[in-house]
Amino acid sequence: NNEANLVAYYGNAANVVLNRIDGKQKIVAIGPGAFAGNTYVKNIEISSPVKSIGEDAFLSCTSLETITFRNPVVETIGKNAFSGCKALTEFTIHPTTKTIGDQAFLNCYLANIDFSQATALESIGNYAFSFCGMNLSGTFKVILPDNLKMLGHGAFYGCTSLKKITFSGENNLKIINQAAFKDCNLEGTIDLSGVAVISDYAFAGNKKLEAVITSNSLLSI
Repeated sequence: NNEANLVAYYGNAANVVLNRIDGKQKIVAIGPGAFAGNTYVKNIEISSPVKSIGEDAFLSCTSLETITFRNPVVETIGKNAFSGCKALTEFTIHPTTKTIGDQAFLNCYLANIDFSQATALESIGNYAFSFCGMNLSGTFKVILPDNLKMLGHGAFYGCTSLKKITFSGENNLKIINQAAFKDCNLEGTIDLSGVAVISDYAFAGNKKLEAVITSNSLLSI
């Protein structure tokens, strides 16, 4: 077997390259808590075809600024995977990523999340991006892909730099859970014609939001 899971990293290097173990086995998964609490690492380059990032994999890596995928094939990002990475400046959701777990990027205050390639994304967990980018000097926007069916509770809660959400094509989003976009800074009009359920406080606190368009498919609000 020429594949391996990275179970733990105990080094103190600022720059880390993940490729092969002992030059032989390519890393295909970063295990739960593999880097959790590491305050040394600043930049990570992933050259191997990593398909999954486990729960707590980079939890509270408070110095982590960048993570670069040279061969982006990540399918799942686990619960709390990058939670508390308060120095992380950006992260791209790649075309292969299908699920993002609860609190995956919670409290990544500086992170600008790029959704422009997130064509396969099916679900975003509870508080997955809560408070992301709230300390950005600029703004970021969220592009929701066709495959996305559900937004978790508080998915983008407190993202004060978030001003716009759009859909990459046909809107197949069915459920927007409680407080999903609460206390963002959304502006203008949002078309949610295909959505069936909009839960409590989903858009509360967006003082510049002018209108939300719904349709007869809406079952609950």
